[in-house]
Amino acid sequence: MTDPHHQPARHRRPLAAALLATLVVACAAQPDTERDADGAADAPTAGAPADLAPTPTTRDFLVTSIWFDVPEGIAAQPETVANPCGLKKGTDNSTYQPLQLAGLRVDGFDLDGADSQGGGPCPHSDYLSPAGVPGVDYGFLHVMDMIRPARPGQTIEVVLRSAPSQGLVRIGIRMSGVDDLENDDAVEVRIVTTAEAPLKGANGEILAGSSVAVDPDPAFRSTLPGRIVDGVLHAGPGDVTMGKINLLVAQDRVIALKDVRVRATLEPLATGGLAVDARIAGWWQRDSMVEAIGKAILTIGANPGELKCVLDKHADHSLDGATCDAMSTMLRARAVSGFITGLPDTSGAP
Repeated sequence: MTDPHHQPARHRRPLAAALLATLVVACAAQPDTERDADGAADAPTAGAPADLAPTPTTRDFLVTSIWFDVPEGIAAQPETVANPCGLKKGTDNSTYQPLQLAGLRVDGFDLDGADSQGGGPCPHSDYLSPAGVPGVDYGFLHVMDMIRPARPGQTIEVVLRSAPSQGLVRIGIRMSGVDDLENDDAVEVRIVTTAEAPLKGANGEILAGSSVAVDPDPAFRSTLPGRIVDGVLHAGPGDVTMGKINLLVAQDRVIALKDVRVRATLEPLATGGLAVDARIAGWWQRDSMVEAIGKAILTIGANPGELKCVLDKHADHSLDGATCDAMSTMLRARAVSGFITGLPDTSGAP
């Protein structure tokens, strides 16, 4: 008896050929993706179907070092002169070698959209960018100039640089909604305080891939709009509050900056993940600054009244619209890939 379901070989060959052709076409239509050093998929290469958009991703980073930015090439003048804000009390700061600020080029930000040169309601002189663009604001350089322990390479810089690895400064950065690490016109950047310090290696440095919990206080979670251009992250403006900063005898201090801008490079790590090198600049209200660092700098060699004197002379912005009550400040931070738990994602990225 002939099997009614059996088909001769001459009928099966065309069917098999058709199935093979269908598989070939389907495979050819799949987007060609590569993976970053941290394992996240890049956007499909050219030629992929337009309706297969990349899935936005979220990346977390843990700050490994932070300090007040020291512009490249800054140096002290050879002559010793009277310090306009230096006092001779517990420490003799009455004379110093001024930093050469005139003509200095600063890789920073034009926070107020103006090129101030000694004028305006809060008179000050802006700096040129490395490319010669005028208008860069960085008033805190005068604190670094006139307050001895805040000078480049002195105690404040040394303490701050090592504070994250000692758990004294705990800052995390989340970048959400990332479609492409090379160019992306809309990402979300969150700067948060974490509840614990990351793991450290045998060399005492924070390990990439560490996992930490976010601090439960929502006051220490700041969100900025951002974009990535040619591999460089740009974020802001917005306000940023970093809490539970511990510097020497000053505990649980807060660094609160207004109208913050961020610029950061993203580079792959040899061990996987990414390394971040960021500049974070904004306006620091003078009372907030004194509360945050005043006690620490007194402990390590400044005299009472010196920081107030610098702010009286060089505060370069008005937040209250009536007084010169803020100073442009820029932090430098380095970070590595990690994980921040307990932080809800608001960007819609997985």
